Amino acid sequence: MWLSDVEQFAGGVARVLRPGGRLVTVDFHPFALLFDRTGKSDRDYFVHGAPSTSDSGPDDYVARAREALVPWGHVEGIQGFRNPHRGHEFHWGLGELLGAILHAGLRLDAFEEYPFNNRDPSWTG
Repeated sequence: MWLSDVEQFAGGVARVLRPGGRLVTVDFHPFALLFDRTGKSDRDYFVHGAPSTSDSGPDDYVARAREALVPWGHVEGIQGFRNPHRGHEFHWGLGELLGAILHAGLRLDAFEEYPFNNRDPSWTG
């Protein structure tokens, strides 16, 4: 969601990756972003990277997730942080991400999914 152009990203990786090198990505399934906490669908899946803008910038989701993202030991950071800048997220489908990687000439050797997210430590899948 931080990439405004997945084709440009994949092309850049293809230009700098050494022969035999690996690109490993971790991307949280965009399907999970379609629903609010009550399970109601509140956005469309196929938005093709259209930006979603909010008045506040990204919060400290690493601190909010605590041990879920820092299993070796969470260290409390700044309390009450509020980002003063607008936030922009870009939602891409898995097909768009994988398609951009393949279109850039990279080879896909493995694709795996895991029951994990970092939005809330109590969610497991």
